[in-house]
Amino acid sequence: MTEPEHPLEPLVLDQPDPRARGRAQGEHWRDSVRALAEARLRLTVERGPWDSAAAVLRAADACLAR
Repeated sequence: MTEPEHPLEPLVLDQPDPRARGRAQGEHWRDSVRALAEARLRLTVERGPWDSAAAVLRAADACLAR
């Protein structure tokens, strides 16, 4: 029996500088994270009490520490 394919692709971070590793990780996952955020925002508008994405983002902004 073979192992099922993992839904996340492996990422090798071999940069010596921690900042460079962080940047490489961020760039690698940029599109996936953006797609996930867009889907969550869309579902929040569709299933929640908000009438627009802007209203959701205003509510989220109000929850941020200042």
